[in-house]
Amino acid sequence: MSNTKSEPKVEVQAIAPAEGTPSEGRKAAPISTGLVQASAEEVLLKYTRCNQCQARLHFSYLTDFSRNLTQETARCPECHHQAHRVMHRLQ
Repeated sequence: MSNTKSEPKVEVQAIAPAEGTPSEGRKAAPISTGLVQASAEEVLLKYTRCNQCQARLHFSYLTDFSRNLTQETARCPECHHQAHRVMHRLQ
């Protein structure tokens, strides 16, 4: 009997990168709209790490209470890449 621990798999949907122009000499990566299988650890690493240099992202939030929206922005402190910007609806 094997003692390997199996991590639960979750389905994640690829999201578009933050708006803006790619750096000079580099083309924007294609966007996949399909679902992929990934472990919870893989999803956390993808969301909290820079896809350019793998440094930890810094998150900032701007809330508009009159519209019940919060804007989440993730930036890399090492390479200054804006990783993503997401709007969250407050309930």
